[in-house]
Amino acid sequence: VFAQPVSRFDVIITEIMADPDPVVALPNAEYVELKNKSNKPVNLQGWRLTTTSSRSGTFPHFVLQPDSFVVVTTASQQAALSLFATTIAVTSFPALVNSGTTLSLQSAEGKTVHAVAYTDSWYGDAAKAKGGYSLEMIDETAPCTGAQNWSASKNGRGGTPGKPNSITASNKDEMAPALVNAVVVNPTTLLIHFSETLDSNKAVAFANYRLQPDIEIIGVKAVSPLFNGVELQLAMPIDSNIVYTLTVVQVADCSGNILGSRNRLPIGQPK
Repeated sequence: VFAQPVSRFDVIITEIMADPDPVVALPNAEYVELKNKSNKPVNLQGWRLTTTSSRSGTFPHFVLQPDSFVVVTTASQQAALSLFATTIAVTSFPALVNSGTTLSLQSAEGKTVHAVAYTDSWYGDAAKAKGGYSLEMIDETAPCTGAQNWSASKNGRGGTPGKPNSITASNKDEMAPALVNAVVVNPTTLLIHFSETLDSNKAVAFANYRLQPDIEIIGVKAVSPLFNGVELQLAMPIDSNIVYTLTVVQVADCSGNILGSRNRLPIGQPK
């Protein structure tokens, strides 16, 4: 039996316990909760969690069934957390920085399946941000939205490992992505930043980008792990004496909202 290929958001990060101390009523253990949002079983063997500064060892063989949770933690805390949830332990569990980091879930092939760039402001509660409470996702159908889709757990234990989140609600993303800026990486490479995570399939369509005066775009790549940036490769170097205009069309965020009318940026190469 061959494993079916995994797509982005088939498995998502739904809860993050970055600061378990002072303890409320859960073990003093950092953990990450995952949920299988697909309609097929997913074998997590070989997967990893990564942050901006570290990455875990590979996950053991574990088949996560559709609509099911699993909690990932350190070997030393697995037994304690197993009283609350189905758990798997990994070596080199990445440090979940209290103030925030970019946490990514990668498949055995190294593909980013989900990533969350959380900060301690996401708790929305100064007392809970000091420890003992997890961050929970509000609406699992909008896994790529940021702060507006996460908040501190309301559960009396401080979190809901392995169970539906205490703050689950409809929180549909209806905001269109916006162009933030463009960086000239080098004379033939531009990096375009957007305000939200993009639909990476639509983001890499050549027809979505035009640079005027005309320079042909010969490469388009969505930038992982958050996919809120796009790298453009140009057929020829930009001229430092010219201010170009980049026009972007039909790019959508991962909820399907399409970029609005403010879709142009000036591009210039510093002399």
